[in-house]
Amino acid sequence: AEDLFSQRNVWAELKRTLISRTLAIVEEEGGLYVPTVSVRPEPIPTNVKVIMIGHRGSYEELLEREPDFIKIFKVLADFDEEMDLNAKTPRQYAAFVRRICKKEKLGELEVAAVAAVAEYGARLAGRQGKLSTRFGEIADLLREADYWKQQDGAGRRVLARHVRAAIHESIRRRNLTEEKLREMVRLGQIIIEVEGERVGQVNGLVIQDTGSYLFGMPARITATVSPGTAGIINIEREAQLSGRTHTKGVLIIGGFLREKFGATRPVTVTASLAFEQSYSGVEGDSASSPEIYALLSALAGLPVHQGIAVTGSVDQKGY
Repeated sequence: AEDLFSQRNVWAELKRTLISRTLAIVEEEGGLYVPTVSVRPEPIPTNVKVIMIGHRGSYEELLEREPDFIKIFKVLADFDEEMDLNAKTPRQYAAFVRRICKKEKLGELEVAAVAAVAEYGARLAGRQGKLSTRFGEIADLLREADYWKQQDGAGRRVLARHVRAAIHESIRRRNLTEEKLREMVRLGQIIIEVEGERVGQVNGLVIQDTGSYLFGMPARITATVSPGTAGIINIEREAQLSGRTHTKGVLIIGGFLREKFGATRPVTVTASLAFEQSYSGVEGDSASSPEIYALLSALAGLPVHQGIAVTGSVDQKGY
């Protein structure tokens, strides 16, 4: 689907072909040499079914931009990126592993190695009780594990240590940003306090996405309060670093405070929230709970232990 608009007129020609059931050979536009006389072949009759594969966003964009799209591609099939982890799915995972190894003539995996692959699938899913169905990445892992088996000279079978070596090396190739950030924390260039207590300061969790690699980092979330009527000031939003869902999360916090403390009298407070030393933008509402804790700590003057990091969203009722 993403290739439809990579070149001019591709979608128009595909649509015409499917509607007319004929394939016309046309000259590509934009060439330097235009002949005065060209031979135009007769259209070729076609009887085909086309399956288009793409992201959900591409499908929704085509629905919005192209009125004829739903007439041509009438059947939508969503593919989930995860499946339930139950008594059957590990056996299905093992069957997939065996099929890939047999098809590509890779080394056969021992039982512990298959278990390591399934564990990797669980980590890819990112949720308890789920396994990832991103089988392209699983197949890549099997190929790399076979390579480390050959380097190790361990015989014909892929062992669990070869799977773990493949995972480790894959992470090492992509985690330079994580290493640099952790180095900055060690050197004190990024301040993260993990001992003692602070008023109006809570450690939250930030998920960094470099495109091919995700990792978590702690982030200091601070709140200051004073008498006033400005309400909650989202410093990230004022600096144009706040995404829409994060901005929504801060507005929900305002609703929670108004219901909690403003039932009988107006809430006269000016408060500000900030992710300290964050310069690349904040998105998501999972910082709502640590932001509430920071605000309540600042309002009450009660310190928060810095050895605890918090993440999670909150609704206007405080749940």
